[in-house]
Amino acid sequence: MADEFLKSLSKFHQQKGETLKIPQIGGRELDIHLLYKEVTERGGFQQVSNSKLWKEIVSALKIPSSCTSASYTLRNHYQRLLFQFEQQNFFGKTTPPIAQSALEPTASKFSKRIRLSAPMLSDTRRIILAFESHHLREVCWALNTLLLFSCNTVHCYTLEANGLLECFVKYMQVLCRKIWHEEAAAKKRMRDAGRFEEVTEETALEQLKTMTLVVRNLSMHRSNEIPMFKHAELFDLVLKLFTGLMDREITGNLLEVISSLAKHIFLKDVAGWRDLLATLMDCLQSSLAEQTIECFRKLSLPLGNEEMLEFLPDEFYSELAKWLSSPSPAREAVLEILCTMSDQSLSTRVKITQAPRCLEGLVALLSSVSLSEDGDDKQAKMAALILSNLTAAPSTCHLFRPYERQILLVAATDERISGFLACVLHEIHDLSTAIKS
Repeated sequence: MADEFLKSLSKFHQQKGETLKIPQIGGRELDIHLLYKEVTERGGFQQVSNSKLWKEIVSALKIPSSCTSASYTLRNHYQRLLFQFEQQNFFGKTTPPIAQSALEPTASKFSKRIRLSAPMLSDTRRIILAFESHHLREVCWALNTLLLFSCNTVHCYTLEANGLLECFVKYMQVLCRKIWHEEAAAKKRMRDAGRFEEVTEETALEQLKTMTLVVRNLSMHRSNEIPMFKHAELFDLVLKLFTGLMDREITGNLLEVISSLAKHIFLKDVAGWRDLLATLMDCLQSSLAEQTIECFRKLSLPLGNEEMLEFLPDEFYSELAKWLSSPSPAREAVLEILCTMSDQSLSTRVKITQAPRCLEGLVALLSSVSLSEDGDDKQAKMAALILSNLTAAPSTCHLFRPYERQILLVAATDERISGFLACVLHEIHDLSTAIKS
């Protein structure tokens, strides 16, 4: 994907008689593909500049804090190398370079809010008509407009009962039928199909990527969670597209949608919950692992979901164990999942205990976190609680014996968690006594 993007960008500059040179920032070559992706996901150059989001871009590109002018530098690089490319390929138009005055954010927050929110109300009807018309140019405008609205951090675009969501979903269904080659089914649903402009499979896929990105952005606003979850056709389509693994970008977008809506999802009420969990397992073993862990964490919260999560295979806990030694935010999510699941049936506790490097990771985490003065109390307590829960499965208690000394040391030096660890040591001691007798 990145190579194709660079080839396309290089060709774009060659057509203008220029040579594309990738600059350096923070002592390394700028990831220009990631820069473009992060900016366009937030609505493009103008939106990022007006909403002062360049610090978010700096963070997303993981530029060292030692680079003090990173925001200014990135903005200049983007304007010089990517702005016209964005206008042509993202917004579907050619635009002369922006005047410098247009780059600066609006001085007044109040005036910026009015300017951004007013077109949302007036353009909604036109967006609906665009999706109903199926005219490619109008649909392109509607998608770009919705993408801008969904990225707006100043004014949340709230889904209302105005027909927009219904038209949006119907057009998504049309694109899916095109990609899945369900032409006959499409004609039955649209008797007047001749009035619609033909869309190629390639265009359908690109539009679907944009639409799933819009859905992803809108789902991150709390006010939109319930309307989106309660819209049965949208939710079913999200699950169908996600479990179909049609495209990595679409899968990534929908993974975040499911994560945003997860606290409302009761798996027992989802017809394809097994397929959903199987697809999440696939994502857990891919580059989307960190987002998938967060999705699993949120899915474990609604009452009753833990019973369905018990059907996950042994590999689930093996994958989680890999993150116990990572200082990333995913580690805390892993601990929360293990806390929930280690309190379930004995068979699930055995799965967790027998997972490669799981016990080792939990004990190592105790030693590194709880013994430091500035350690994370929450993570230390969760690790101790998980170990305490796991010792309730007698058949695996012998697996704790190699770690008895380390656990004893932590219990003796950290009173915050000594109570939990006392239970663990008691079970290990009882096992040792039984073996000797």
